[in-house]
Amino acid sequence: VVDRSPFGWLLRIGSRSSELRGPTVLAQNSQGSQMVSRPQPAGTEFGGVHSSGANEGLAQLKADIQRAKAAVDDVLDLIEKGQLDEAAARLKSVELYKTSLASFRQAEYRLDISREAVSAQKFLAEGNSSRAIELLTLVERSYSSEFIHSISNQVRHDVSEQRLRAAMAISADKPDRKSTRLNS
Repeated sequence: VVDRSPFGWLLRIGSRSSELRGPTVLAQNSQGSQMVSRPQPAGTEFGGVHSSGANEGLAQLKADIQRAKAAVDDVLDLIEKGQLDEAAARLKSVELYKTSLASFRQAEYRLDISREAVSAQKFLAEGNSSRAIELLTLVERSYSSEFIHSISNQVRHDVSEQRLRAAMAISADKPDRKSTRLNS
């Protein structure tokens, strides 16, 4: 018979509880009252699990969580450097530990914001400079890093250059408008 219940181990312990508990012994204290005692089995075994095995399991879990924390710290560094694809892959590899690590959520957040900065570059490349600036403004309010700062500087510089070229093209095409504006 195969037990498919996730609590099968608990049911097996329950069915053996009298074996694990040992015999019930009635003892009398110095005042003559009877007390129930259950002698504990000698050795390190309890409930079918060796305490040394439990300690090893706990130590392994702690070590795994520490390795996951180090990986998330590396992810934060990768995000700072703009290596977003690699950061996303590393973060996914330790997703199992996201509820155990506060820094996991921080890394997810910074990765999302950094991707928004990259989206601002794409908007600019598609000719939508106003949307690029709008998105960058939101990104800069959310999180600041060297990577985001470098994108922001580049996009804002490129937008300024585009606007300057457009203004120069207008003034070159219509010199009389320029003098009219200056006289107004």
